[in-house]
Parts: sequence; structure tokens; C-alpha cells
Amino acid sequence: MPDDTLAAIEAKRAAFAETEAAVAESRARVAADLFVAAFVMPKTDQNKDVIPTSQDLWLVMNGEVPRAGVREAAAQAIRSVNALHWQQAFPYVHANDGFDVLLGNRLWRGGRAGSLRESCL
Repeated sequence: MPDDTLAAIEAKRAAFAETEAAVAESRARVAADLFVAAFVMPKTDQNKDVIPTSQDLWLVMNGEVPRAGVREAAAQAIRSVNALHWQQAFPYVHANDGFDVLLGNRLWRGGRAGSLRESCL
């Protein structure tokens, strides 16, 4: 798509937003959200009925919908931890054997670098 005019840039932006929305609704994205949310959601009595299970994952992967409220709770949990599904964010890298190295910064806690143990707690 050209990007030499404001109208062309707006058309490109709209096409990108449409693609992002389609990806967000895809079976693969919903399944990835359910999988990660099962780990990050607190296991409490208040949300015990909306924590994703393997049954919900199986349903989504087979073109059905998960139990009521599960998808919404999973999406909220994913947003709260700012999760990134690497294979979906970088499909071209995944198709070519993935990343060789991932580098990151340790968490910074109150003027000092946090330990790995503190980062995981």
C-alpha cells in the first residue's frame, strides 16, 4: 500500500487495525490467551468458574466457544500482565526456526536490581 498521502496513510492504518482485530478474534489467539491465563489468574473462590481449563482450550481449538465468562476473564488477565504471544507477534521469525537469543533487563526494585527470585515473586 502506498503511503505518500494522508489518505493513503489513513487507509493503511485502517487496514492494519482491521487485521489486528481479526487476529485478536482468531482461534489461535483465543487459545493462547486461555493457556496463559490459566497460569496467571489467581485461583480464588471468586473466579473459580472462569479460570480456563483444558476443556476450554479443547473447545476453542475445535471451533467451539469456552464456558461462559472464561474468554472475557482470560482476556482481562492477559491485559493485566501485558502478555505477548511471541509466535503470533513474530510469525515470520517462528516460521524460520525462531529467535536465536532473547535479551532482557532484570527488574529494577527501589534503586537496586532485583534478583531472579524477586522477579518471579
